[in-house]
Formats: sequence, structure tokens, C-alpha cells
Amino acid sequence: MLNKIGTITLSLFIITGSSRSYAAEATSSGAYPAGISFFNLGGDIDTSFYGDIFPGAILQLKDRYDPSAFAAPLSPGLNIYAYLQSLPISGPLMLRSDSLDSLNAPYSLQFELSPGYNLSGRHEEAARIIAETFRATREESIQEAFSSYIALADTPKNLRPILSGPDGSSIDGYEWEHGIKRSACYRAVRTSVEISLGIGLGIGHYFYYSHLNKDDWVYDYTLDDAWRKIKDGWYWDPNNFNTNTIYHMYAGMNYYQIARSNEYGIFESFAWSFGGSLLWEYVGEWREQVSANDAIFTPALGSVIGEALIQTSAYIEKTMKPGVFREALCLVLYPFGWLNKKIDAADTGNFKVRLYFNHPLQSQIQDEFSRRLK
Repeated sequence: MLNKIGTITLSLFIITGSSRSYAAEATSSGAYPAGISFFNLGGDIDTSFYGDIFPGAILQLKDRYDPSAFAAPLSPGLNIYAYLQSLPISGPLMLRSDSLDSLNAPYSLQFELSPGYNLSGRHEEAARIIAETFRATREESIQEAFSSYIALADTPKNLRPILSGPDGSSIDGYEWEHGIKRSACYRAVRTSVEISLGIGLGIGHYFYYSHLNKDDWVYDYTLDDAWRKIKDGWYWDPNNFNTNTIYHMYAGMNYYQIARSNEYGIFESFAWSFGGSLLWEYVGEWREQVSANDAIFTPALGSVIGEALIQTSAYIEKTMKPGVFREALCLVLYPFGWLNKKIDAADTGNFKVRLYFNHPLQSQIQDEFSRRLK
């Protein structure tokens, strides 16, 4: 795609507050036969990943910054600026890229990355958005590329237009919150921990009412009996209806909702629920023979009921006004979804993105020009 436009000029300006250099290596081949200049006044901004994101670029390191770069005419390639806001405390990392699309129309992407959780990872994510947008706009207009991004991406939140003009009728671009998806390892670990905690609470309840369960105990806490339990296999549990159906369905529902709240799909969450059921049968109820009906009914009924409550909770969130009553309903219907959402909100790592179809300075000039004509 990029070979059609020949040589690309790619400038990266890192504007911070001391005098530290960053090492970078140029790759010998790739999609970006371009030169990158780092104008660095210091700081702890990690830029090591730019070589992978823009392969083939020639990286030039410079311990100075030319203020005229911001006012220079936009080149046919891509210009990226990164700097730390000057605040009494550590401010957000601001990232901006300016370029032209396939129709030679200018556009600007702007990112605000708050300090804290995984700043380098979020910076890399923002740089990849810049790279993907740049690649798409070699053959499409920025509006077409943006429409494709919104249609395919599952991370934009709170999307709203950026309005300008005296009556606010002109749409200069859009702003949204880009959600950082947790890694597969993070989601698996958190799901495992939460299911294990749930099983731990269940074990506490089980032994608190041990006098009701002793009749089913056939094994001791020994390795010999553990092996015997495995060899004995499964059997049909004749316990009462509440124990075999209601309680196990509730447990399976929690296992399923825990997995769903960690971004797993329906079938993956069913597998997690089945795994939680087996863990309970072999560990939680160590002293009992494995119940076939419990192992099956727990994920089967729990997944059906759990998904129904998740969809009900989602409908309430969309249609009901925010407030204590809505929060209480969502907590009752989807407790782990509510809890994990609060945890993620407190340690989100999300960042704000603004896309201007016109360069902001150009829009201001056009608005002023229109005002003077009236």
C-alpha cells in the first residue's frame, strides 16, 4: 500500500524536560522507508517500540527541539509530537499526529495519556492507532478510515462530535475514550482468582453446616483416598432438590458471570463454569464421591440463568437513569460484572482520543474568516 506513494517523511518529536537521549535501531526492510527524528529535551518517555510500529524507518536522535516545527507546513508524510504537560505534579503525556489522507485532506489525532497504570503500554497503543490510521488513509479518506475503525473496533466509548462554528453546526471531528483491553493472561488470572475465592466461600459454608453433609462423606484427607476418589468415578447424587438444583445453579451462575465480566464469550464462560464445577466437586467436596448431576447441572443451568441476568442488567443500564436504584439492580443481577467494572474504572488505563478532520488551527482560521465575512 505504502509503496505507491514513494518515500515518506516521518518526524517524531519528543518534548519533555531534561537532556537524555534514546537509543533506536533502524530496520533494513518494512512498510515505512522513512526517516524519524527524535527531538528530545529529556524525560522518561519510552519510545523503544516505534521501530517495530514503523518498520524500515531511519531513526535520528537529536537533543534539541526546534519550536518552529509546530508552525512548519504539513509534510506529505506523518508528523508525531509527544510532550509532557507542565503541571505542579506529573502531568499527562500528550501525543499528537498530523498528516494528509489520500485526498490530501489534513487530519490530526490527539491523545491524552494520564500518568499511572501502564503508561508505556498505553503510549504504544496510541502509536499503533496512529500507524493504522496512517496506513488506512493512504487509500481512503480520513472519514472513511474513521468509519471503518468505529465499525470494527470494540473499544471506543463515549463517542461524541467536536463541534465548531458560531452555531455549533460544523463537525470538525470526534472525540472518544479508547479502552485498553486486558491481556489474556490478566483475564485468565483474575477469572481463576475470583472463581477460587467463590469456591473458598462455598467451602466455608459447607463446613459450617458440616452436620448436614456428613452422611455423604466417604473419603479422608489422604493421597490414597484422593486416588480412590478418582478411580470411583461419578455417581447420581440422591440429595434433595434445593441442594442439587438451586444451590448448584447459583454457583454455576456465579462462575459463568465471573468469566463473562472478564471479557470471555458465552461458550468460553460455559467452559469456565464447568471448570469451576469440577473444582468444587474434587476439592470443595473432597470427602464426597463426585456427583454427575451436580457437575452437569451447575454449568448448564448456571450459564442459562447467568446470561439472562447479564442481558437484563445491560438493558437496565441502557434504559434507566443513573442513580442508586439502578446501581443496586445491576449489583443484584450481575454482581461480579458490577464489581469488575468498578475495579476496571479505578485502574482503567483508558485514554482520551480526539480526531480532527481539519487541523484545529485551520478550523479556527476558517471560523474567524467566516465571522468577519458576516
